[in-house]
Amino acid sequence: MRIQEKITLKGRLQVFLNDEKVVDDENMVVDSGKAWAASMLGGIGQPVMKMKVGNNSSPPDLLQTTLLGDILADLPLTNPGGDVYVNTIEFIATAQVGVATGPVQEVGLFTAANLMVARKAFPVVNKGVTDIMSFIWTLTVI
Repeated sequence: MRIQEKITLKGRLQVFLNDEKVVDDENMVVDSGKAWAASMLGGIGQPVMKMKVGNNSSPPDLLQTTLLGDILADLPLTNPGGDVYVNTIEFIATAQVGVATGPVQEVGLFTAANLMVARKAFPVVNKGVTDIMSFIWTLTVI
């Protein structure tokens, strides 16, 4: 049995619109995310470097490798590679004024090579041109 079949990852996404929490929920870590974690443990993986923000809430698929809707923005992480705390890694990104405007319904966590590690769909959060939307994504190895 390969390590990616044994590893258990739990994710939690928090989304803030103008400093008000609008989403706080667990997320799916797709199969490619488990493979990513196994490669990172083996010292050969690529760090997570960005979040992609989209506007489709279709249910995710475990084998999925991309967002299902239109991508509104590719957001670089404010902490490239994430911040590691014991058994968790925290990733942070911000959509500043004028970026990723419109109905936001999904976010994905990606490496620089566009390997999707995790995805979360949620009810529509409308981001206006003058709004700031922040994302905190925590992955926990159980």
